[in-house]
Amino acid sequence: MTDSNTLSSSALLCGYYGAMNIGDEAILYGTLSRISPMFSKIFVSSVDAVQTSEIHKVPTIPTFTQEPLTWISNLREVDELIIGGGGLLEPKNTVKYSIMVSLAVLTQTKVSWYCVGVSPSSNRVDELMYRSIIEASHYVSVRDAGSRSELRTAGVASNIDIIPDPAFRQGVLPLTAVKTPSSYICVVLRKCEWKPIDTDTLATALDRIVRNTDTPILFTPFEDRHGDWKTIQETQDMMEEDSLVYDGDITVGCMNYLIKNSDLVIGMRLHSIILAAGNEVPSVTLSYAEKCDQITSQIYEDPVLDCSQFTDDDLVEQVLDRIQGIPDLSKRAAKLRENAGSISSKREYTKVPIEYKLRLILLTVISMINWTINHKWRSN
Repeated sequence: MTDSNTLSSSALLCGYYGAMNIGDEAILYGTLSRISPMFSKIFVSSVDAVQTSEIHKVPTIPTFTQEPLTWISNLREVDELIIGGGGLLEPKNTVKYSIMVSLAVLTQTKVSWYCVGVSPSSNRVDELMYRSIIEASHYVSVRDAGSRSELRTAGVASNIDIIPDPAFRQGVLPLTAVKTPSSYICVVLRKCEWKPIDTDTLATALDRIVRNTDTPILFTPFEDRHGDWKTIQETQDMMEEDSLVYDGDITVGCMNYLIKNSDLVIGMRLHSIILAAGNEVPSVTLSYAEKCDQITSQIYEDPVLDCSQFTDDDLVEQVLDRIQGIPDLSKRAAKLRENAGSISSKREYTKVPIEYKLRLILLTVISMINWTINHKWRSN
């Protein structure tokens, strides 16, 4: 609860945890393994506090939006607020995080951003919010160069570390054995309203891949009965060749096992590509967002396929090329795993000027008033 650079003894970790999203739960495993030695006690803010506590064996509290008073009470008792990892900083979340960081400022609690993804800002107001939130924080690391570029564009001049996604830390993730074919290509899809995948072209490409490799397709949903299933069903119905759908438990351990034992991964979901790299399994990305492009560029030099604009030739060519093996994949994966654990307990905390703190608090109050007025107007 001080601006000094001494090692904090307790922390409150906040991210999109407890919703059983495979990517975010994998991030939590990786994050806890790295920061636990740095603190005497870590509380995790979770949308399902009981479940998160049972799985990760850590004390938990509800999220700020669920129980703000409980969250604030906990914040007052810790030395550091850690926000991350995952793609948390985006325009729709700026008001929430400006409130959280402002509360940390008022309680004299250090603020760190750990391995976060930053979405493109849509206007100057978003940029001002990004800058004000980050400049009122004591330490910042992002997961890719694109995220740092977004913050630089917003006007942030202070130090920003780049640390690969915590889920690259393969050695700390669980492995839960499940029944699988002896050989298979893992296909991980998702529903995306703003950029739907071309399921017709995908089905044609998968048929060709099966015929060329004599390897079955195993569709692997990353969320239980979510949009993944609908996209999988649509694609499977269009295919001429037989395919399989995994219908067992959907946990980080099970997904990690399925990917680790596959011949190759074709993935829309970001963390299917990250888990594949961590396990040194070749992959092909069907990108629906800039974050997919940024993370894939850390692994491969080839162009990333756009999920709505690729051709069947594009996909077949990349799959047949990569399934033969990537000569330096093991070396690249090892570097990502090492760098994903590179945050130092001796990292330097930035001294936050009082004017930065006051600016954030003022912007937060204005944003809350604006939100209240707009919400009341819409309600009427």
